[in-house]
Amino acid sequence: MKKLRSCLYRFWPLFTLGFAAVGVLAAASHFSGADEFDWPAWVQAVGSIAAILAAVWVSADQTKQQQLRDERREATEIEGVIRSIKAEVEMSLVYMEREILPVLEHIAPGDPIAYTFRLHEYPFPIFDALIPKLGMLTAKIRQEIIQAYAQAKSLAITTTVHNELCDEFEGVEIRYRATPPLAGTGEFAGSLRALTDYGTTFRFAFGATQNALQALLKTLSDAYPDQQD
Repeated sequence: MKKLRSCLYRFWPLFTLGFAAVGVLAAASHFSGADEFDWPAWVQAVGSIAAILAAVWVSADQTKQQQLRDERREATEIEGVIRSIKAEVEMSLVYMEREILPVLEHIAPGDPIAYTFRLHEYPFPIFDALIPKLGMLTAKIRQEIIQAYAQAKSLAITTTVHNELCDEFEGVEIRYRATPPLAGTGEFAGSLRALTDYGTTFRFAFGATQNALQALLKTLSDAYPDQQD
């Protein structure tokens, strides 16, 4: 029944055109008289006009249907982009909460964070792959995605620097472990100070990134809520 209504809705102009053509022929026959009415000529004339109008309507209908298909395809693609980025944001937050947050909570602010964190060479492959498609999104969502990922990539760089400072400190500690007093050596003290001072930067980058990703996740979830069974 739904398909029938859709068909009638799409093709009602043709039905109207057919009735109009019949009406024109009937009126022409009535006012001209049966003996004088040239049926073949009138049928040909009305048929030609009807064919032209029908061709115009069919072309317009095909264009409209193609636009609808393009819009549906674009909407599906946009939803795919949003959901893919949302999944990566969720995974990033899980990693931060499982791998980094417990360490920061265990070590008091101001103490050196002598701990290296696992970090993938390419931490955001989904975002990097979808950069060409960000133009399909609304300006607000696109801007929030770019800002959140800029903050996240900043944290990745900060983590890399922190890991390098940890490795440097570990090497210094190993070399001077047998030289008491260990804390009195200039190289050890300088390496420890650098690691301690950078801990403040690391904590700030972690907090800012966590807030940015949580805000982005809310925006994406509001735009495309998870489907309920």
